[in-house]
Amino acid sequence: FFSEAFLFFFSLLDCFETTMTIKEKFVQQLNNCERIELPSVHRKRKRFLIGILLSLVLLHCGIAVNLYPSIFPLLAVLCSFIVSTKLVLTVNKSISCAVIKGDSLILKNTQNVNCVTSIKSIRKMKVRRIGNTTITSIQFHLDGSKRKALILSERTELIEPIDAIQSAQKLFKK
Repeated sequence: FFSEAFLFFFSLLDCFETTMTIKEKFVQQLNNCERIELPSVHRKRKRFLIGILLSLVLLHCGIAVNLYPSIFPLLAVLCSFIVSTKLVLTVNKSISCAVIKGDSLILKNTQNVNCVTSIKSIRKMKVRRIGNTTITSIQFHLDGSKRKALILSERTELIEPIDAIQSAQKLFKK
């Protein structure tokens, strides 16, 4: 009899656990100061940047072929290619993956440099959606200077980075 009651009790606990929403599980993990990895897509970042660079190369090659006989337009195309490549590489440096642990946000960028900041230091967040990719931009203050990080994630994730960070801000605002 006791083993049946014991199994029934654990089946009730199992049902309770599955009915808990994703948001409730997330808040519970925040309260327990567990490490929560925010969804980010690294392979997609590489494909995204390679796609942008390839399209820049093809665009500039097409323009250069049309302007072939004259030298000044070719120099202008070369300069615009260098500037646009520099812009893409600068954006690449600000792409990060993020982890929340307690009231801290841990960011790791593409050069494997970690940056630990408080959730309270985040000043501005923006979200842009391009196709199935969500780009979350975070601006925060660290050591007296403004910093910026980008987090790429897919729309199919259960909780988006901006929702997770806003929940953590509300929880640790007390």
